[in-house]
Amino acid sequence: MNEILWFVSRATGVASVVMLTVLVLGMLTASRRAPQGIRSAVVMGMHRSLALGASAFLVVHIATAIMESYVNIEPSPRSSRSPRAMSRRGPRAR
Repeated sequence: MNEILWFVSRATGVASVVMLTVLVLGMLTASRRAPQGIRSAVVMGMHRSLALGASAFLVVHIATAIMESYVNIEPSPRSSRSPRAMSRRGPRAR
């Protein structure tokens, strides 16, 4: 079960990064002129779908990262500020 959570966490993290990159690149390459007619509806629909998908994948990524036990993430102020405060378990544990 832990291996499945690990793969789901990594896959959703990659998917959210890709979607957020597409959103940012779309905003950077958009013209200053507003789209007209049907093109406007398509652009807005695609933007909303990508934003919703990226948000959903990010929420699943955070939830599975907390549930899996490869990296011990405790909800404390210290661990949220410093990645070094988290303990790592597994074959490379020190």
